[in-house]
Amino acid sequence: THASPLLIHCTAGKDRTGFVVAVLLDLLDVPREEILADYETTNSEWDRKSASGSASNLTDEAREALMCADAAYLEAAFDTIEKNHGGLADFVISITGRPDIVDVMRGGLLETH
Repeated sequence: THASPLLIHCTAGKDRTGFVVAVLLDLLDVPREEILADYETTNSEWDRKSASGSASNLTDEAREALMCADAAYLEAAFDTIEKNHGGLADFVISITGRPDIVDVMRGGLLETH
């Protein structure tokens, strides 16, 4: 098997896309600290001014929460999945209906020799 390239395009990459990438990284055995650090990179790399117009009617506090990639949000999602599904692998299996999905994803994303 050989690794396949993967491109995910998103304006900020912090919400749905950030969550999906974090789940993929976890399933590929990337350490949780690295996943959270990667997620928070959005805060230094994303031009928030271009997206803040849609949140102009919010308070400053609400706008900051909306525009921030906070690792606590991601950790809360992981904790909820752990509590409700027993772990990320079981969660992904349950939402895809494919017991082999983790192995399929690893085979498609990791280079093996």
